Amino acid sequence: LLAQDGHSIVGVDYEQRNIDVCEALTYENTGLSQNLEFVCGDVTKVLELVEHNNFDLLVAFSVFHHIVFRDGFESTADVVAKISSHVPNLIGEFALVEEPLYWAEAQPPDPRFLLCSYSYIEQVGSSQTHLSNVQRPIIFCSRIFVRVGQELKRIDNWFYHERSVIEGCREPRRVFYCGDLLVKLVVRVSEFFDNGAITAGRKELDEEARYLRSSLLPTAFGLPVVLDYKMTGSESRIARSLLP
Repeated sequence: LLAQDGHSIVGVDYEQRNIDVCEALTYENTGLSQNLEFVCGDVTKVLELVEHNNFDLLVAFSVFHHIVFRDGFESTADVVAKISSHVPNLIGEFALVEEPLYWAEAQPPDPRFLLCSYSYIEQVGSSQTHLSNVQRPIIFCSRIFVRVGQELKRIDNWFYHERSVIEGCREPRRVFYCGDLLVKLVVRVSEFFDNGAITAGRKELDEEARYLRSSLLPTAFGLPVVLDYKMTGSESRIARSLLP
């Protein structure tokens, strides 16, 4: 779809037979070959490509858990950090430690621990593979955007709360300024690591959303307007206008 819209795409796979299939499909869809290129290689090839080319987005499905199993969590986080320094946006599907497979025990308690080098991290969906019934999270990461509804808003400035830092990961609680918008994100990385600050932060966002949406408040107060609010089992996020 991206190639049909005129974007240039480079696909990487470590098995040549998969590259052959992709190239055959490209050949069948005339008009796309000028926008598509396929390369056989592993994560080293990916790093080489992103370091020497300009990419806006990296899409990785069923990739990072294999690197974690082979190289370890810290090395994989370093790989993601190198990618983030060159590619501002990432969409990935991430395997979970709950999956009944040999590589599961090597995974971090939550895949967000791999992604802390990105400013904004949000689960935008889930998917089930043929390997188990576990729903894998699909996560959007960005250095330059936050998602508000179905739109991306450019980040002007952001900060994290020091008291929510967990095991060296600064991701659990962040605030973003986007023009005249304020976006707050609180993530429950893992109940095991929840020191109370995250639970309190989620409650705070819920109370803020209910307060600002209350019909009992006089409009003359000039309060911020809630533009988007979401609370799931793992995330709480509110986007609102700044104070008038």
